[in-house]
Amino acid sequence: ALERIEMLEDTVAESAEILKSDQGRVVERVVALVEQNRKLEKDIARLARLQRQIIGQAAALLKKGGTMLYVTCTVTREENEETIRASLRQNPCLVLEDLGSRIPAWGAGLVDDQGFFRTLPHRDRMDGFFAALLTKE
Repeated sequence: ALERIEMLEDTVAESAEILKSDQGRVVERVVALVEQNRKLEKDIARLARLQRQIIGQAAALLKKGGTMLYVTCTVTREENEETIRASLRQNPCLVLEDLGSRIPAWGAGLVDDQGFFRTLPHRDRMDGFFAALLTKE
């Protein structure tokens, strides 16, 4: 029985060493993910600015009464709702339309109370998408 206990202790000690080693790798991975996230946040801000510029340029080309469907394949508020709200402030000729009145019945639950279309991977079992319909007055 003593040998089994020693063997068990050795196994526990070896496992502890493996865990220490793995912990170091886990910490390195967490640090790398945090750095990646910081870069991602900068990219999101940059992309949101670019998207607002594109909407502004498209608004200038859109004729009165014309519509623009803004669609992204992201779930970030900066690139979605915040981009639309900022674009509406910057382009007072644009009006947000309620997509709920235009979407087929199968998608009615994907339009929120503000009229935005949105899918979320964890909720809808598909990729994340966002859409807003704008009309030029």
